[in-house]
Order: sequence, then C-alpha cells, then structure tokens
Amino acid sequence: MNKKAEAFQAYLEKAGIEAFEMEDMHDDELHTIIFRTFIEAEGAKLPMIFVLDDTIYGSIRVLVAPKVLKETNEKALYQLINEYNRMYKSFKYCIDEEGALLLDV
Repeated sequence: MNKKAEAFQAYLEKAGIEAFEMEDMHDDELHTIIFRTFIEAEGAKLPMIFVLDDTIYGSIRVLVAPKVLKETNEKALYQLINEYNRMYKSFKYCIDEEGALLLDV
C-alpha cells in the first residue's frame, strides 16, 4: 500500500469511519489504492471513489448520472459540461465510454 493510502486508512480507523471499502489495484506500478463509498446529494446516493497512488496527486471521482448521454442531448450536454468546466476550475466534468456523467476533483 502507498503512503497516502496508509495515512488515509489510519485516519478512517482513528475517526471510526466505516463507510469506505478499499480496493488494492494489484500489479499496478503506481501502487494504486481505491477507496469506494457513496455520497448523498438531494436524496440520491452517488457512487464516489478516492484514488490514491505514488504520484503527488490524489483524485476523487463521483458518478453523477449513469448513461446520461443520448443522441438527442449530446450537443446540449457537452455545452453544459464545458460551461461548468470553465466556471468551476477545480472540478472537471466528463462523459465516460458508457455515456455516464462523471465529476473529477
């Protein structure tokens, strides 16, 4: 396990937080560890992961809406995502290969 993941795991244990599941990405050269949980937003439970590895970065990814991209909304959706990405500099929205709307921090 990498040092950031060890520190985060120690914090979770010390604080008594049990809402995370840890997944070790075995055979990963960056020693990536993923912590999975859910966050609640306006009554909806959104899957969220913390990705911690040997780089100087850590990232948080939230699945905002699965399969949101349709032929009928593609242009409007990409325009909205670009507007949000310009407005909120530390938050980046994207669409994954399955058409889900993701938020990265």
